[in-house]
Amino acid sequence: MIRPDGERIWYEFIVRSLWSSGAAYEGFIGKMSNIHAQKEETARLREMAERDSMTHLYNRAAARRLIHESLEDHPEQRAAMLFFDMDSFKQVNDTYGHTFGDELLKFVASVVCSNIREDDIAARLGGDEFIIFLKNIHGRQDAELKAEFLCGVLSGDFQGHVFSASIGCAMYPEDGTDYESLLYRADLALYKAKGKGKSRYAFLSPQEDEASQGTTTG
Repeated sequence: MIRPDGERIWYEFIVRSLWSSGAAYEGFIGKMSNIHAQKEETARLREMAERDSMTHLYNRAAARRLIHESLEDHPEQRAAMLFFDMDSFKQVNDTYGHTFGDELLKFVASVVCSNIREDDIAARLGGDEFIIFLKNIHGRQDAELKAEFLCGVLSGDFQGHVFSASIGCAMYPEDGTDYESLLYRADLALYKAKGKGKSRYAFLSPQEDEASQGTTTG
């Protein structure tokens, strides 16, 4: 229900129809209960279950579900999967300790959230691995521009440590039509980007993808 001040409040209605002995409808009687607090608590618990406890980005399971729903609801869209991790992150943990590494990841998550659209999906898969799913883009050029921009904002100085990230990119529907295939190709593209150096992005060409599948199955 909407209150006079515009606030929406959840209520539960239990209603029973009233009929006369001649089977004529006479009206109804019911009870209305305010369940707004329960609804808010349910939403809070659902949000906690879908979020990574450290960075508060979506977790792997939630990202898979949300991306699947986006592709199922809008199969005609163009979209991109960006898979990135931090360059030489193991060295960060070994040199500065895991607490410092965690703080860096929290900072990275905040940078990501500040530089994507509200409808895009950002998630931490685990460790220093993240994905960003760009919905409803015009094409590969949009993904390239975003990947290049993110390489820029995901590099710099954090408490005296110079950090950077590399990004692997996959396009929907050219590179895959579901979460798993897009992530697989973006992972291969990330490996390609790492091979070329730090703080850069890469796409996997069709020839490279075919070669990698042949190597895997052989």
